[in-house]
Amino acid sequence: MTFSRNVQVKDEGSEYLFEGLKTLIFLKKLVLLLNCDEITDVGISHFGELLGRLKALQKLDICFSDCRLMKDSELQIISNNLQKLTLLDHISLAFSGCPLITDLGLFSIWNCLKQLTSLKSLIFNLSNFSQINDTKIPSLLEGLENLADLQILTLSFSGHWQISNLGLKYLGEELRKLTSLQKIELNFSNCWRITDSGLLALGDTFKNLDQLQEVNLNFSQCRDVTQIGKQKLNDEILTKINSLKVIKILVDSNLLPPKSIIFV
Repeated sequence: MTFSRNVQVKDEGSEYLFEGLKTLIFLKKLVLLLNCDEITDVGISHFGELLGRLKALQKLDICFSDCRLMKDSELQIISNNLQKLTLLDHISLAFSGCPLITDLGLFSIWNCLKQLTSLKSLIFNLSNFSQINDTKIPSLLEGLENLADLQILTLSFSGHWQISNLGLKYLGEELRKLTSLQKIELNFSNCWRITDSGLLALGDTFKNLDQLQEVNLNFSQCRDVTQIGKQKLNDEILTKINSLKVIKILVDSNLLPPKSIIFV
């Protein structure tokens, strides 16, 4: 069973909405876009309790949109209940317009995800989230190698002006440990401190990922990323992965693809 809903949530309504969902104990997929500009820790507590009861969930997609009152403590409530969903094989989380959430709240979510060893697909959207910089990337991703069955990883850092070439280097050092990956998608659009040198540093990521079949990288609006850097990164990836079927590297200038690979 699947439940998909786009809801404008307030505290007084959240209790009734989530109380009704509690009866769906065999729910396997839950998709929610929560426009929660008036929800507080009371409403989030209701939501966290709901998650903890849906033990049959296998797929979970949540977008927190304009949750201006949501704080780190509310994310901790959600994290505590996510840990109970031991059957989850797919999770997608996005945060947009949540100014009170800091890196501490995100770390509580991440530390929870690292314990969900059944995960095969992980999507995390941190676009325009101002709390993440180069030095926090290693701590954020450390421990993902515990997800031995993880096959699909999508991370979005779009609009992070604090992330530079050093952040790409740190990211690569963590990602290369995820040897079970078959598909990886990274979005660094509008991260204007990234240059061609950062792309080359990221290239070392792929030397241990011999099961990869698809790579999607977005460096659009990175003003110092050129088609030369794109080509060098493309060649670096191709020399390291024999299993690769599709590669897409997006920059703001066009480049002819190599003959040995399919570009989409």
